[in-house]
Amino acid sequence: MRVRANTSPRRVKARAKASGQWRPDLVWSDVAEGGRIRVIEGRLVATTSDSASTAGPDRVDNPNPFWVVVVIGGLYLLWLQGFSPDFYAWWTAKMHGLPPQSVWRWIFIACIPIHVFEAGYCYKLANKLGLRKSAPGWATSAFFLGWPATRLLKARARQA
Repeated sequence: MRVRANTSPRRVKARAKASGQWRPDLVWSDVAEGGRIRVIEGRLVATTSDSASTAGPDRVDNPNPFWVVVVIGGLYLLWLQGFSPDFYAWWTAKMHGLPPQSVWRWIFIACIPIHVFEAGYCYKLANKLGLRKSAPGWATSAFFLGWPATRLLKARARQA
């Protein structure tokens, strides 16, 4: 059950009773400062939004530089093959044949909503893990790098 900041303890208590999560041993005034109620070892525990995250420090982990080069370089190469007639002509003459340039354009365009969705997923997951300050950084990293950044965040989620 999520609780907004500055919610009165009486309102939190009423919501907890209505949802079947009421426990008299819980300190409800802690929740009034903005936080969430979690079940830890079978007990409800109120945690404030300022409390330490169970997913580790609130920062973005850097993926291996190999993935940065491969993903960013691959997207750049895909963009060149799809949108640069000169590069496409050079590649097909010197390297090997490729499907039509329009196919490469559509593959590149298809990558955009995939990376946008992945960035949104990482932003939501980072907030869920309590990484509020670094959530925009996780989303940016996932937008540009995709799977390598998402994999690091999901590894943190498994540890939490």
